[in-house]
Amino acid sequence: MSHTRRSVLAAVGSGVALTAGCLGAPGSDGTQSVSLLLNWTPNGLHVPYYAAKQQGFYEEAGVEVTEIVSGDGSDFSARQAGRGNNEFGVTSSDQVLLTAGGGIDVQSVGVMMQQSPNVVFSTREAFGGELNDPEQLAGKTVGTGPGMVRMLTELYLEATGVRSEVELVDTGYDTVQRLLAGEV
Repeated sequence: MSHTRRSVLAAVGSGVALTAGCLGAPGSDGTQSVSLLLNWTPNGLHVPYYAAKQQGFYEEAGVEVTEIVSGDGSDFSARQAGRGNNEFGVTSSDQVLLTAGGGIDVQSVGVMMQQSPNVVFSTREAFGGELNDPEQLAGKTVGTGPGMVRMLTELYLEATGVRSEVELVDTGYDTVQRLLAGEV
């Protein structure tokens, strides 16, 4: 296997939660059949999982990915993998810890991203131009999703000295829609 293919396999096979001991007996050809539950609706961040399937990288590693399924958030994906409903689930490290701490047997088997892709974003209309400085958030309502996203948002606002001047609201998974509606 080439270095590039090994790297892709490592990247594609990481960032997932696994139910301990959930894999069944190998098929007659030695491959394991598994399903992969995404953390959300398929998007650009999920391309490596589909590319690996299409390129045959999973089978080359002895794994037959029978299906890649749309998810409903990292918390859902971690729980489903932990309960054995899917052998693998794309999730976040905080959700693996929270799920395992809640008594569900789940473990992390790798990391897809070593740095968070989370960003602070807004519309130009809300600021009369570009958002260039965290101090521009003072007096504003900031929306954030749950879990690690919320924690990182709070840490960012604290680190930049504007947390006490911002109203932080939970937008669930509808942050973009709430922003476009002018709610945050």
